[in-house]
Amino acid sequence: MASHRHWRRSPKLAVAWLVAASLLLPTAISACGAHGNGPVASRTSGGLTSPSNQYSAAHVATVLANILGVSAPRWSGKVLAGPPGPSCAGRVNFFCPVGMTATPDGKFVALADFNGRLKVFSTATGKVLLDKTLPAPAELNETRKLLTASVGVWISPDGRLASRDLTVISSSGAESTIGFGIWDVATGQALVGNGPTSTSPWAPILNVAFGPGHSVIITFDQGVPRSLWLTASVEGGAIRFLEKYESQVQPDKVVYSGRQSAWVAVWRDGYALWSAATRVRYVSRPECVHAISEAIDDEGQQFACDADGDPIKGSRVVKVWNISTGVLSSQVSTGTYGVVSDITFLDGGRSIALTTQANSYDSTKQSLLVLSMGPHPVLRSVTSLPDISGGWGPLALGRFAVALGNSANGRVCCVAVVAAP
Repeated sequence: MASHRHWRRSPKLAVAWLVAASLLLPTAISACGAHGNGPVASRTSGGLTSPSNQYSAAHVATVLANILGVSAPRWSGKVLAGPPGPSCAGRVNFFCPVGMTATPDGKFVALADFNGRLKVFSTATGKVLLDKTLPAPAELNETRKLLTASVGVWISPDGRLASRDLTVISSSGAESTIGFGIWDVATGQALVGNGPTSTSPWAPILNVAFGPGHSVIITFDQGVPRSLWLTASVEGGAIRFLEKYESQVQPDKVVYSGRQSAWVAVWRDGYALWSAATRVRYVSRPECVHAISEAIDDEGQQFACDADGDPIKGSRVVKVWNISTGVLSSQVSTGTYGVVSDITFLDGGRSIALTTQANSYDSTKQSLLVLSMGPHPVLRSVTSLPDISGGWGPLALGRFAVALGNSANGRVCCVAVVAAP
């Protein structure tokens, strides 16, 4: 749940990271209760959705709590909470995730931290399947020159490939991707990168998306409002770059749509379809021009945003469009639950999850809402989240909506898990 509007403007997971301040973060507190700003969630890789019904919400919450280091958690039926672990500040050997994504079926989850580490684990067993670290770039040691850092983390729909990056903004305002890699989860082999990419002409990276037939598409920031799209194939333990295309948008998320036979990208106020045959087709949604959050389902069939909002006060309305027809298919009002802070589709686009907060300035009174989709969406579940310092979510793990809460020391202390109807 992003409580700082500027973070939602970033084309990938953007976590305000004041390095000097991070060295002075408060020590561990006994429970979730402090106020402030915590990290937000990363994008989720796209692909075919095959929701799994073999896990309970309690099982998912417990596995996540164990991976994220929530100590002595207590399960209330929807929320699992406990005292946070030791502070992340200044401890390079701690794994303190700031980015998280999952395969569409929720079977595999990928996590990334600011120290260049990437972990992939099984939701069924909690077993870590991949644990890799990018070599620490020299830029990370020059803390006085850094203002912010952002982390992108992605996983292929089948869980076979995982990727992460680390992008920094210097005091001069220059943005650069200083680390990037793609790994084979089964073998642990680095297929591309695994080191600093400061000298790369593509940097900074916006998105990585995995499609069928070992295909990959990577988008790079070429200066507002331009981006470079680079298609590639990952086979035989190596990546082969195929084609590049310059776009007039900087996408927040890219997925491959089998039904469209095209890559579908979304950004703040619209979406675009790209294929080798048709190149690119843009669709603008003026209702979303002030949106804090936008979402696309894993089939590239539905686009949603918090619509018709005020750039300062936010919005209490979510609109959903059918990408194939351009028709407005659903509209949701959050009413007394507050303004929308984030959106995600669940269960193959059959449900939608929202996080809300009291207003655009107040991250207290946060709620996780789950609704079934259709011309007249039905509110199925409302979960009040603990009064926390910040959080991530909602994230989609197959049919589950997940929201994570952070304590003031940067550690996750609350995990809310709600199953779609």
